[in-house]
Amino acid sequence: MSLLTDSEIRTLISSKTLLHNTAADSIQAASYDLRAGTFYISHQELKGNGQRSSVIVKPGEMITIHTVEEFDLPNDIGAYVFPMNRLSSKGFLVINPGHIDPGFKGPVTVVALNINKNPITISYEQPIFTATFHSLTKQSEKPYSSNYAIRDQASRIKKEQEMQQLVNGSSIGSISDVVDFGGKYVSETRANEIFRSHWMTTSIFALTIISTILAGISIYSSFAGIAKDSTELQITKLKMEQIQPIQDRLKELEKDASKEKTSSNTRLR
Repeated sequence: MSLLTDSEIRTLISSKTLLHNTAADSIQAASYDLRAGTFYISHQELKGNGQRSSVIVKPGEMITIHTVEEFDLPNDIGAYVFPMNRLSSKGFLVINPGHIDPGFKGPVTVVALNINKNPITISYEQPIFTATFHSLTKQSEKPYSSNYAIRDQASRIKKEQEMQQLVNGSSIGSISDVVDFGGKYVSETRANEIFRSHWMTTSIFALTIISTILAGISIYSSFAGIAKDSTELQITKLKMEQIQPIQDRLKELEKDASKEKTSSNTRLR
């Protein structure tokens, strides 16, 4: 099994096989850049071909894209399709990329999701997926067989409609349709209500913490004041205890002096 080069891809396209509805500048060194064709978003068809040049995919919204190109793989060539890096880096998540069997004919259908917080614009014929092709050592014994006639607009429309009916029956329009907060499904309005409720709960919790801190500061200040008063009282008491003996001694000296004075007067008489 070997990967096809740009010259091999170009030769096969020129021979009316491999791909149809192609653009020369989409051929790369060893791959082909597939372009966006028909869009389905929020279960509504939005054809770019002259009817709408681009579509805006909102955050969390899903989109189904059918490529402009139609595959026409021989029974000995398979392909891989994967998203382009410049879109993946913006949060454009392709849900179902993968292998394409030999013998497949028709456009590729891809479902993608915008996981970015900002809207993403997808334009008609914008390169959006990359396809690589590999040749098998021999033809497949069971090539892909569920094909429509390619290059037939009626068949293409029928295939797109059937694919979209399948997508409508099993997929969602937006990731918010399946955000689970306790119930099975929650609408965007309910999700916003829950967010606001959580915001209020957080605010009340923050205010409670602030009130607790302020109360603690107040209690600390009160205890500090009491401790200060107690310290001053102890210092005053200590001073009084130190002064009292001195005062008592002074009183004794005054008494002694008074006695000596009285004795002296008596002797003089």
